[in-house]
Parts: sequence; C-alpha cells; structure tokens
Amino acid sequence: MRKEHSEFLGFWIHRLRTAIQTLLDQHVSELGVSASEALLMTVLSFQGSSSLVEIAGIMGLTHPSVLRTIDSLEKRNLVKRTPHPNDRRIKLVTFTDEGRALEEKINQMLYEVNQIAVKGMNEEELDQFFSLIHRAIVNTGGDKHMPPLQAIPPSRHSVEDTGSQLNSERKGRL
Repeated sequence: MRKEHSEFLGFWIHRLRTAIQTLLDQHVSELGVSASEALLMTVLSFQGSSSLVEIAGIMGLTHPSVLRTIDSLEKRNLVKRTPHPNDRRIKLVTFTDEGRALEEKINQMLYEVNQIAVKGMNEEELDQFFSLIHRAIVNTGGDKHMPPLQAIPPSRHSVEDTGSQLNSERKGRL
C-alpha cells in the first residue's frame, strides 16, 4: 500500500521546523540576528562558554555550519573565542558584553515563538509530544553525536500575567 506524503513523520517534522524557523526569524530580525544565530546564542545562554564541537552536537548541525554562524556573530562583536583553560587547542565561544545585552531579549523571543507553537496543548499532551520526539530521535540514531541535554533552567521571564503553570514549565523548550 502506498503511503501519502502527509503520513510521513519526516514531512511533518520538516514542516514544523520550517514554520518555527520562519516565525523565529520574524521575531529576532528586529535585533539584527537570524534564527540560527539566535539559537546558537540560546545554547550559550544555557550552557555557558562552549566549544564548536559542543555547540554543533547540541544544535544537531555540522561543524562548518556552526563555524559560519560563530564567524558571523563574532564579526558583529556578539561572541568571542577564547582559549580553553586546560587545552589551548580548543577555543571556547562566549558572549561579549554586546551579545550578553541581547541574551535576555533573544530568550524572550524564543519563549514567545515556543508558546505560539504549543498553543492549545495541555501539559499531558506536551509531555507525550516531547517524549515521542525524543524516542524518534533515539530510534533514528540522531542522538549519537549529541551530548545529553542538561535540564534547561527555568526562564528568568515573568509569566505571572498569564497565570499558567504550563507556560512557566515549558519556557526554554523548543
């Protein structure tokens, strides 16, 4: 039996990724960064100074792709590379003061895009959604080069005005 393209997981994951990246690009463009740059800066925000290999693993991207993004951010003085304290062959990517100034705004915009994407989903549905995505990543071997993701700390953004525990628990997930 022939399956229609709409029944393939990859089709829907690609559509979701494209929609989220487009929405994130629209949000962060006012800050002068792309969605890819914003995501890399979010990795630094939560992981701290990181090597190219660590960033590429977390983002699931190739080293050359991440290197181009780092180069672009470095040219605009948003990140800098510093020698690793124990291994001078490794360079750590870290925020500059200018990059640190954008960190909170970028994290807030990423949170807003995330909230748009999960609108109408309850906590149980979200838990199942993330669990199933994680299982599919493991099943396809997509986690082989990715270090275990640390639990993302609660966001520093206030959600008291939403009155939603779900919103505060889901901050940072994307």
